[in-house]
Amino acid sequence: MDLTFINNNSSIDNKTRSVIRRQAAKGQNLGRRITRPSRVKAFERQSLVQPLFAAKSKHESSDVHQDDRDEDYSSHRDVEDAPSRIEPVIGDSVSVLSLPIDIAQEDRVLMYEAVAFMNAPRCLPSLNKAFSEGSVGHSIFLQLIFTDQAYYHCALATVLEFNYVSPQAGVSTIRHLTQAFRLINERISRAEHVSNSTLAVVMSLSTYESTRGRYDRGMIHLSGLFRMVETRGGPERIGSEEPEIMQKIYRADLDYALRFGATPKLNIKLFENTKAMERLNMSSLRDHSTLSLSFNPEFREQLGPELCELWKSAAGMSMLVNEASANKRSKLSRSKFLRSYIWLGHCLLNYAPLNKPRSLNRVQSMAHLGLLMLVSSLLCGLDRRVVENAILSQLLRDEASIETNFETREILLWLLFLGAAGILQDHTHDIWLVPKTWETMQALGLDTWDSVRSVLFKFPWMNDFYESGASALFVKVTQYQSSQLSL
Repeated sequence: MDLTFINNNSSIDNKTRSVIRRQAAKGQNLGRRITRPSRVKAFERQSLVQPLFAAKSKHESSDVHQDDRDEDYSSHRDVEDAPSRIEPVIGDSVSVLSLPIDIAQEDRVLMYEAVAFMNAPRCLPSLNKAFSEGSVGHSIFLQLIFTDQAYYHCALATVLEFNYVSPQAGVSTIRHLTQAFRLINERISRAEHVSNSTLAVVMSLSTYESTRGRYDRGMIHLSGLFRMVETRGGPERIGSEEPEIMQKIYRADLDYALRFGATPKLNIKLFENTKAMERLNMSSLRDHSTLSLSFNPEFREQLGPELCELWKSAAGMSMLVNEASANKRSKLSRSKFLRSYIWLGHCLLNYAPLNKPRSLNRVQSMAHLGLLMLVSSLLCGLDRRVVENAILSQLLRDEASIETNFETREILLWLLFLGAAGILQDHTHDIWLVPKTWETMQALGLDTWDSVRSVLFKFPWMNDFYESGASALFVKVTQYQSSQLSL
């Protein structure tokens, strides 16, 4: 190849640049076709990535983006807690983002998986038809992946734990968890003001442990979280500033209380006194005919006023879900639904804690257990699975072992199918569940699935949510019946 000399001591003009390019083309790139990334496709990717990085306005409620009907509410978050705005970029490489956190080269792809994982709805897929889509990327928890180093490590550890099964993934999970613990301990040791991001990290660590079934470890995080909440002025203060964080803390409080059979630690006054925790509007359904199918005067009298109101709330919530799933009404807000069953669960445990003697009559005991089973079936983990609640499972088996009469037989049938569709995750329960269900159906004269459903619909029941598990139990019962008749 001919050599051409360039004088670098003088300015390089356009002619000299042409000579440089011509010589470079004769080198190792000779004959190669250069394919540059399409900028059109890059802009298309930007339209998908940009909403994930959009920061929530300082005076914007998290629920506004999930339900356009929410108005007139503004949250006031501390300036230091507000996630810094991330400018949209072309392309999908984290390396070109100017982020306030350090991202390891090997974790860049995993970070996008964490965004998708954390952005996905937490509820079970069978409920999706009832809810509005909502806007993407406005959750403070999603923003914290890009703005808080401790939460970034916590999110990546979560994705590794639930999406990967390998020794290398296990090592990486421990590495990220160790980093999250180190950063949180440093903040606490400096006696800094407890920020929203610190609350979110500790709450997520608690949820991570509960999803793995390690409630004893998770309770350590949750207890520390409660103390942090008090240093910030209590649930009411945080709820008015950042309701999304507070509602998740209330959810964790309920989940752990159900697992340990205890009374929730937090007061639910926040749910009732501020629009920040607005629930589904069920007042218009209170006189609906289907809500009164099982509401004869004797039943109301045996429930008592307080439990009767909670029963109506559960029935109304179930009806809203059924009608929204069937396109008979507008889709529901996920946040309002979440707050509704969290509020219901707290009220039920305050009404009759599971760790104290239950001074309830038979109807109250069965109704209370059924409503708690309904709430517990909605408390899925980060992996969208429901971990069996040993306390509720044992209470259900105890109820099934007690002799029933005509007024309690239908309630027992509802409990059995509700358990099969929700909290009873271990197939060994079939040993007693299937025979008892067959016995109850025989006593009620039910031999078809439609006849069974007609009884179940008298009670709080979410059709799409429970249909699969309940119908599977019915199939097992019919097979058991065939085997009994062949004896």
